[in-house]
Amino acid sequence: MRWRTLARRFRREQRAASMLEFAIVAPLLFMLVFGMLDAGRFLLEYHHLANAVRDAARAGAVLPMATAAERTASIQTITQHVVSNVALRSLDARLVTVTEVGTIPGRRIRVTVAGVPFQPVTPFFTRRTTLPTIAAEYRHEFQ
Repeated sequence: MRWRTLARRFRREQRAASMLEFAIVAPLLFMLVFGMLDAGRFLLEYHHLANAVRDAARAGAVLPMATAAERTASIQTITQHVVSNVALRSLDARLVTVTEVGTIPGRRIRVTVAGVPFQPVTPFFTRRTTLPTIAAEYRHEFQ
């Protein structure tokens, strides 16, 4: 009889110790898992944005920019190309900058996106951050 009560008490104490160990380790485990998820989301959004900027610069390299009207229309087309090709969420068109770089023989089109906000999902990290600035350049094919 005495051995049974000792065995039951030992099992109860062992369960309590396991619960206490889990209570200590669980927040660290959850922070690590959610932090990895947020890091993956950050890299995925950066990758999609970089692809959209690169594709827009490539598409803008063949657009005519001889006159002011053509230049304005081409810049609007390039900006819309970036905004519509970002796969994960909507992008503000004001964050996209399109410029011409260089002189006539080597003139290039540069598309830059800066200041895109990133909001982590992790409940432990509530600070908003921005994605790094992304730029792509392609040489004009038509002058």
